[in-house]
Amino acid sequence: MGPFVIQHVGVYTRVERGHYITPCPSFGLTLSGLKWIDCVGRRVEFSGPFFMLAPGRTPVDFEYGPDRRNYAILVEGDFIRASRLPGYVELRQDQDWVRVPAYVPVPLERLPGLEAECLAMTEAFLSPTPANRLRVELGFCNLLRSVLDQHADEVGVSPAAVLKRLMDRDPLHQRSIRALAHATGVSCDHARVLFTRAYGVSPKQYRARMRLALAMDLMAKSPLSLKEIADRTGFRHASHFSAVYREALGYTPREGINRFRH
Repeated sequence: MGPFVIQHVGVYTRVERGHYITPCPSFGLTLSGLKWIDCVGRRVEFSGPFFMLAPGRTPVDFEYGPDRRNYAILVEGDFIRASRLPGYVELRQDQDWVRVPAYVPVPLERLPGLEAECLAMTEAFLSPTPANRLRVELGFCNLLRSVLDQHADEVGVSPAAVLKRLMDRDPLHQRSIRALAHATGVSCDHARVLFTRAYGVSPKQYRARMRLALAMDLMAKSPLSLKEIADRTGFRHASHFSAVYREALGYTPREGINRFRH
């Protein structure tokens, strides 16, 4: 995620109905009191606690009643953008973008911990020592992690998730992506589309990254030779493995072994 600066953290309790345009990217946790809200191309009525994410310059219409309680965090930074899919936003991860729903329901069992986190952030924001500013930034990252975890739970039963699990169980690439996609119950092309939409990366790109992650794990934690690591990660030749690794990471596997293996 790119650099960001927390502009404001606060809890809101007043009765209000209105329209505004977000001055910068906004993150919210609504606990109670919301009657309805219309944002990022979708209108929802309150049916339980939820997170909401909105890019900067997003029109928002809403109505809160007397039992209102919601936390809002305003964040300056180029880490979120609108999605072409209504009701979704995209979060930056280096050069990639991760699509997530703009509204993410919060399970009731997670609510006490999340509210405690928001309250701690609110108090730290009003006492802006360097340590407290860091506390607020790390708290915001923790809330984003909760959004991703909850979204992953919802995705977990989809054809995209099935395809991901099948690839995870085939580290040596013994089966082609086409063969694995057919096992999801949808067409190969549709499985690719669903996977890319769910995870922000194509099945082919994911498999390549997974292979490099496994190679790095073996370099750091095992006594295996370069050739053995290439075999364990599905490369037929160590030279091919070295070329792919160096192109992706900027240094050779042998340099990686010397750098990370203890």
